[in-house]
Amino acid sequence: GRDVLSQLIFGARTSMIIAGTSVAAAMVVGAVFGMLAGYFGKFTGSVIGSVFDVMLAFPQLVLALTIVTFLGASESTRVRAIILALAIVATPVLGRITRASALSWSNREFVTASKALGARNLRIMAREVFPNVLPALSSIAFLAVAVVIVAEGGLSILGLGVPSNQVSWGQVLATGGGDLTNLSNMVYSASAVILLTVMALNLLGDAIRQPVLAGAVAHE
Repeated sequence: GRDVLSQLIFGARTSMIIAGTSVAAAMVVGAVFGMLAGYFGKFTGSVIGSVFDVMLAFPQLVLALTIVTFLGASESTRVRAIILALAIVATPVLGRITRASALSWSNREFVTASKALGARNLRIMAREVFPNVLPALSSIAFLAVAVVIVAEGGLSILGLGVPSNQVSWGQVLATGGGDLTNLSNMVYSASAVILLTVMALNLLGDAIRQPVLAGAVAHE
């Protein structure tokens, strides 16, 4: 008997908070370790890159499902467990993008000049390398938000979504999926909102990435 439009409006807040918070945390962790791996290379880069590869070897939804199962047993901790699980899932993707971009920029002439002038590694990474890595990282982050929104919907369908006293797009989708014959409008509405949001985030990520690619080509 609840209004579907109201659930989608209030669910947008929950879904975007979960997706935004988890991707922001993944950006911080992925950027730190990706910068270290890309800047120092060799042994450090190999170790961190191997950790990212191992994390990516696990199916993302299965990994998130496992983490939420262990950490989100009670409804009071469910949202925190979902955010942590999705942040862990998104970290290796953002970390690998940061590593590849940092590896490229760390070999440029201005970085070599900074080293020759005696600048410390931390200053070079913060002042010279990271500002050039950030646009590429930001463009992938928007794509990661889209992926996390879909993943949250998958967790809700599997019964490990947000608590019953909250509402998200995934929860609306799961509720309608439980009785598709009578509640198909909930499934179609939630699916349409998720589809449009994912498309918008992908287009936004592409719009940010195009100037980055053009600048890299021009620099070469």
